[in-house]
Amino acid sequence: MARDLTRLLGPRSVAIFGSGAWCRSVIANLRAMGFVWDIWPVSETQRTVEGMRCYPSVTALPAAPDAAMIGPDVPGTEMILIQLRARNAGGAILAGGPGAEARGAAGDMPVLGPDSLGLLNALDRTALWPDAHGLAPVKRGVAIVAQGPGLARVFSRQRRGLPLACLLSPGSTADWHKWAEALLADDRVSALGLQIEAAGSARALLALGEVAQRLGKPVVVLRPGRDAGAVAQIERAGFACVTTPESFVETLKILHMAGPLPANALAVASVCEGATTTVAGSAAARGLTFAPVGETQAARLSKVLGTRAAASNPLDCRFLSDLPVEESARVLSELMTGGAVCTLVVADARGKSDRAPDVVVEAAVAARERVGMPIALVAPLSDSLSGEDCAALMARGVIPLMGLGPALDAVQAAITIGVSSCRTGPVMMPVPEAAQGGVRLSTSEARLALGLPVHRREGAGHGAVALDVRVLADPEYGYVLSLRERRQDPRGTAGPEVCALLPLAEREIETLLARLGLPSGGNAVVQAVRAVQDYLEAQLGRVAELEISPLFLTAERAAAGEVRIHVAPAVSGG
Repeated sequence: MARDLTRLLGPRSVAIFGSGAWCRSVIANLRAMGFVWDIWPVSETQRTVEGMRCYPSVTALPAAPDAAMIGPDVPGTEMILIQLRARNAGGAILAGGPGAEARGAAGDMPVLGPDSLGLLNALDRTALWPDAHGLAPVKRGVAIVAQGPGLARVFSRQRRGLPLACLLSPGSTADWHKWAEALLADDRVSALGLQIEAAGSARALLALGEVAQRLGKPVVVLRPGRDAGAVAQIERAGFACVTTPESFVETLKILHMAGPLPANALAVASVCEGATTTVAGSAAARGLTFAPVGETQAARLSKVLGTRAAASNPLDCRFLSDLPVEESARVLSELMTGGAVCTLVVADARGKSDRAPDVVVEAAVAARERVGMPIALVAPLSDSLSGEDCAALMARGVIPLMGLGPALDAVQAAITIGVSSCRTGPVMMPVPEAAQGGVRLSTSEARLALGLPVHRREGAGHGAVALDVRVLADPEYGYVLSLRERRQDPRGTAGPEVCALLPLAEREIETLLARLGLPSGGNAVVQAVRAVQDYLEAQLGRVAELEISPLFLTAERAAAGEVRIHVAPAVSGG
């Protein structure tokens, strides 16, 4: 696919191959979106469709179309593509599944599909789409590439207030990343969301990461499940990975309104009664941290709060809606002036312009204008805000987030993008035999191999942070490092986890710890990870698995608890 993609993405003439209800639906969607340019239905059996003249073939068209959409039951798809290519058409969308053979007939002409739902471009009033959708013309917004047709339909009808500028369904095409690059290059696109069934080659993903980094456009990927290797590969490209459609949409809202968040430091004002503890626990489970309240900030905040609450972060301010707007705005403004990169106001408040002004909303708007930092209104329940509410809040500079869980997932993703960058260097790969397991070293051999100090029960441990460290040989992605904070939780709740592909530089290790909400621990963790990397390199990719359970961290050193290493036997050269 060597040709420019802009003609297909923003056409001024479209040819629609098909008949019946499918063709009429596409034409109706084009008209409803305000497409005022040429629409040319193509059918050998019909003279008119929706009052428009039908053309019997590609050769009969008045000119080469910028975009051609071929229905699922149209015969002779391969010949149509050959003729479109010969006429220098801008590209084609294959709604059916004719297979790679027919698609190959297009040569270097851009093709979406097979099995593509189509293209919705609200920036250029284009709706090459057969189903009902909820997009309306916009001047700026986010773009989504959704490979799964079911999720593409869901995103096209979302009611969460996301300003969706473009939705593209690539179907089963393998070159989805080319379309993603074209969307990123559009100045009117603020951020990109990817829902892809398979990430494809690491080279293609990293190439897209380089493009996104050069253009300053954030990217979030929706991928169900927590395959550590896949997540690490996605994050190596400088992207964030989320697991639910709700978190995906909420992340795109933050990225559109505020961009990536540059640090793991939040402020929270809880207006809902009893929500402060819930927010704190849910944030901690994700490794999110709250910006400390300094002495000067605490003094100013205490002066505004009086005896209603102690100056803290998170701040329990259930009284906020009972105060005058100006006083409520001062509370939020003082909370925002610390080191927080984003302030979350947890409240069941609404933002529709035709309602009486809500104190919390007005205070958030005023605080945003005064301080200039991002502020979000978090509705604890996903159905507490309508699409109209969200649009009204966004128009006034407040990020509307729906559902506490998706909101915190979105903040976590925005921080991941903000503290990461695309890394294109080579990864450490295991030999094929390592994927089949190996022989476990004795405890003494494993500890000696890494050269780390041994944790003594009677010594360190009080006040120390404990990390479970695991390295797994993944034949597809390489050596995957996972760090999970071990917590003294009677309920057995697991701590937050981060993962990355090895090798890692010092700054990248520090970034992983910051995402866990942990202090750097000086050089202790850096030295421990380097010891692991040196051992893996010395073993020439034969290590199948390495685990330190746990690694105790103090300000001075890292000490290993139980160490387990499995190594595949060396392959004889004879």
